[in-house]
Amino acid sequence: MTFEKPLYLFLLLGLPLIPLIVKLGAFRPFRVKMTLSNWGETKTVWSLPFYKFLRNLYCFFGFCSAFLIVIALANPVIYHTEKMYTTRGAQILFMVDVSPSMGALDMKDGANRLQTAVSLIKDFAGKRTGDLLGLGVIGSSAALVIPPTDNIDVFTERINSLYLGEMGSGSALGDGLSLGASHLVPVSGENKSPPILILITDGESNSGKIHPETGAKLVKDLGIIFYVIGVGSKGEVAVDYTDKETGKRITGILNSTFDEFVLQNLAMTGGGSYYYAETETVLSDILQKIDSENPVSGDFYLKNESKSLATPVVLFAVICFILYWFIKRIVLGNVL
Repeated sequence: MTFEKPLYLFLLLGLPLIPLIVKLGAFRPFRVKMTLSNWGETKTVWSLPFYKFLRNLYCFFGFCSAFLIVIALANPVIYHTEKMYTTRGAQILFMVDVSPSMGALDMKDGANRLQTAVSLIKDFAGKRTGDLLGLGVIGSSAALVIPPTDNIDVFTERINSLYLGEMGSGSALGDGLSLGASHLVPVSGENKSPPILILITDGESNSGKIHPETGAKLVKDLGIIFYVIGVGSKGEVAVDYTDKETGKRITGILNSTFDEFVLQNLAMTGGGSYYYAETETVLSDILQKIDSENPVSGDFYLKNESKSLATPVVLFAVICFILYWFIKRIVLGNVL
């Protein structure tokens, strides 16, 4: 925060003099003291600690009011710097497995795999200002949920609405890869960075019309940077979620035995990289690694915006003055 008219701040040096001036009676109206007791009678001195407290309180509010008025005259301003992108950044498309097995409760704090993936993808998206983020889902078939967009709010809103089983109970990885690749524009013109496709799944392909290797080859042929992330632990793990379509609670034990070799081969065929994320921490580290390997590349300039705080400061000054006046004139009746 800075002040546009800092010279007014020198007026603050005079504020400590106000109590002294008041004490000397500079602002006190002319009064004639009168004795209303009997002649020769002992004078009674009343102890009024509460009234003294109120007097100190209204003096405090009066001082705050004067202090804030001086601050407002100096016009405090805060500056905000925002990146304004003049060219498109990289296209990043997440293909997320939403099959029921993603409801396995083997992540941190009892979260399931889909919840953890969604949370970490949102964290990743928050760092990619200037890039175009898209989202697709994979089940027994695949669908594009949102094409690559620079509207992070829309992306976040849509990924929050993902639910288990919305695309059926299978994992059509080949359909998902082909669909994702077909919606990523190859490098040309303003697109200086190759598009990125990130597949997040916990199982092997067991559904769909397109073989996974066919989809992976398409990804490679289009020059797309490809990442395959296998999530979840191996072995028996509890599953507990509510089917959004039927409202029925699904519980049970899942024997999580997805074949890593299949996913590794899929990444190799697509000219990409494979990672295994057994825990939330590992998945977070993987996404951070992907973020660092592919820095935001769009051209931008810095736009400085300023916001004056004078109006809210004046508002607080008025509130303090009203409290000062109310205590002094109404509560105390200006008797002290």
